[in-house]
Amino acid sequence: MESKYDLPEVTKPFPLQKRVELFKNKVEAALFFFARAYNFYLCRWYT
Repeated sequence: MESKYDLPEVTKPFPLQKRVELFKNKVEAALFFFARAYNFYLCRWYT
């Protein structure tokens, strides 16, 4: 009996280009989030 995770999309490896694209998006989102959080922290701390 197959589990719901035994799908071709999951077992099939990502193409390198797609992986790099996803990685870039994640890094960009993380940097944006940390920049906003840091900016918010500084504004609250120094005003």
